[in-house]
Amino acid sequence: MDIGTGPSSVKSASFWVYPETTTEYFINLTGTTDYIWVNGGAITATGLTSPTIYVDGAVSSALAANKWQHVAVTTDTAEN
Repeated sequence: MDIGTGPSSVKSASFWVYPETTTEYFINLTGTTDYIWVNGGAITATGLTSPTIYVDGAVSSALAANKWQHVAVTTDTAEN
């Protein structure tokens, strides 16, 4: 789903997710190269500079399938 253009200085994204598998794409921040996804149960923030990933409030990249979890990702470089 495309929600359009947002602010030009975003340094964090947070969302609730209920992944059906441990390999899924969640958010594409630029429409091309910068996105947040989970691969084999590990969340990755591709294209972000020095990302810190939190799952349920703790620094972690581990995500389980079939369970609600809160994900937050922060970065040093602003995204548009």
